[in-house]
Amino acid sequence: MSAKSNKTNATATDPVDAAIAAGKENAENLFKAGNDAAVETFEKASQMTKEQVENAFKAGADTFKSVQGYEDVAAFNKQAVNAMFEASTAMFKGVQDINKMWFGLAQASVEDGIDTTKKMFACKTVEEMVELQAAYASKGYDKAVKDSQKVSNLTTKLADEAFQPLAGPFTAAVEKFTKPYAV
Repeated sequence: MSAKSNKTNATATDPVDAAIAAGKENAENLFKAGNDAAVETFEKASQMTKEQVENAFKAGADTFKSVQGYEDVAAFNKQAVNAMFEASTAMFKGVQDINKMWFGLAQASVEDGIDTTKKMFACKTVEEMVELQAAYASKGYDKAVKDSQKVSNLTTKLADEAFQPLAGPFTAAVEKFTKPYAV
């Protein structure tokens, strides 16, 4: 009877495993498709905007060449716009990395929950189930602390990388515009 019971349990989990695998594949495909579409849209929009800004600078340069100091202002504006493009690109890629991390964390959490559920079905006593649940809760807490550290580190890295392109033009602007007023 024991062999028959084990065969029934093995057969019962096969459809569950198949459904889990199919769900996982669907989620991965959906995430990849959404990510690819977002990247393509961002790159196209970024390129179009950059071209329009460059054309505007060229048109403005021809129109305002006779204005004193225009070339300095135009050069600064072009540098600032390029820095904004670099910063937005870094921000987009950083958010993309964070989304990938969240997806991976969620996927690992679901897989761990499924694994624990399967183990619960194999428990023979209430004590075994309570011990399993306690271990799962403890492991979940430890993982949440570690994962929050990872997300925090990645967010800090994103902020640094997104601000880096802006630091140079900002510093140059402060120096240029405060220099005439220095005592």
